[in-house]
Amino acid sequence: MKNKTNTQKDDTTLREFLAIFVADIDIFLLQDESQTKDNDKIYTKEEIREQLHRTMDKFVNLPMINSQLFDVPLFSTLSHKFLKNAGFSEKEIKDVENQKTL
Repeated sequence: MKNKTNTQKDDTTLREFLAIFVADIDIFLLQDESQTKDNDKIYTKEEIREQLHRTMDKFVNLPMINSQLFDVPLFSTLSHKFLKNAGFSEKEIKDVENQKTL
């Protein structure tokens, strides 16, 4: 992983990450320049898509995140970690995973 600054958190949750992602769209698409009130503008689908693209590009290229993270199967990985933290052994977890593929 790349170097981290003192202000970065190692424990950002998926919920927090998604909240920041949505806030980025809100700030740069829906609010005025002062970010104190909403724009009264109607956006075209192209403008909306462009903002979504810019936000996605910004977030998948954050320097503190290894880009390979975005290719990890989200729910199976989190389920595995949850089961491990709940005290299940690797063998028990593998047995459950193998049963899902039958």
